[in-house]
Amino acid sequence: MANLEARYRDPTAQNPSKATTSGGSGVCMMSTTWRDEQHPSFINFISSFLSANSFRLNFVPIAPDFIFNCGGLSVAFIFVTNLDCKCISPMFSRVQKLKGQFAHLYVVVVLPTKEQNELFVHSYFKYGMELGKPTFVPVEDLEMGFEKIVKIAISRGVCKRQDVIPKLKAEAMDVFLQVLTSIPGIENHDANALNQAIGSIEAIAKASKEYILQNTDLSADKAEIISRFFRDPNFYMSPKINRSEKQGHVNSMLKLADFIHDCLVHYTDIETCFSCYPGFQFKTVSDGLSADHPRSLDKFMELDDSLNSKTKPLLREMLVSNQLGSNTRPSLTCIIVDGLISIFTSDMPITLIYYFHFSLNKQINYQIFPQAMGESATSHY
Repeated sequence: MANLEARYRDPTAQNPSKATTSGGSGVCMMSTTWRDEQHPSFINFISSFLSANSFRLNFVPIAPDFIFNCGGLSVAFIFVTNLDCKCISPMFSRVQKLKGQFAHLYVVVVLPTKEQNELFVHSYFKYGMELGKPTFVPVEDLEMGFEKIVKIAISRGVCKRQDVIPKLKAEAMDVFLQVLTSIPGIENHDANALNQAIGSIEAIAKASKEYILQNTDLSADKAEIISRFFRDPNFYMSPKINRSEKQGHVNSMLKLADFIHDCLVHYTDIETCFSCYPGFQFKTVSDGLSADHPRSLDKFMELDDSLNSKTKPLLREMLVSNQLGSNTRPSLTCIIVDGLISIFTSDMPITLIYYFHFSLNKQINYQIFPQAMGESATSHY
């Protein structure tokens, strides 16, 4: 661990607090109960590590295992160094108790084996933990665990001094407004009213039309739109999916082809539509499944396996032998690939450009993800 300590001594590399704080990084309080349960050599390592990083260490009888005061912010930690079946129930009971006492609580758990990792994951859901409340940090060994603890404490202290959290909340509000005003008919005033009266995107999605009308000044039509947007699969939010087929990507790919050729012609027949482009061809490649094999959504993995094991070699052969060329252009120079199809890989003997076509559903999910994660998203560094 000598190299690890050396990294922290560098005032510009790993320890941002040293560049901004004189007279030490802060204070670390260690529980005397936790200390007495650890091997003396590990306590000596912690003491040396903190000293090398300008932290003052105090041993006190506290409920958490550690409390760091860094940059005017107190951060509490539970540090589980030896997870087994006997300590699972007491650990989660302690977590439930302390998360109500400390605004900033982290649980660092050492999981060096596969069995311990599986035990932790199973127990996490068994005891009804809520993601990010508090944040659990699994690590592989003791030294890594304490390194994480120090990094989190320093990061939270820097965030406190630089007012990072208010800035993130302001950015989250901008995203919130962008998401809601992307709904047809919903304006900034409506979005602000929903935020003040109901709250997050998740809460708005669960709110009924009646609840929206009772708690905001939105019209009945707008309340109906909001309710349908998040609930009705035939409205704006979700792509149309039934038991036998998933919404295809052909239309968006053909639109792209039409755009590239810069000639927007409107025909009902696809082949006639593209006949104005010299050398344009439609060619099919087998998916490797028999004609009577179901192509339903629940059989997608079978289709994906067949595409990779059978279609990919066939497609490679067609590329090498110029079977995909035309009279005006015997060989291909580039392929624009549907981004969701995995058979096209970088080892193909041709230039590939990946085209991802997003539905409104996906776009909304990407936009609201940081806010949906809430405090959990801002707790990591």
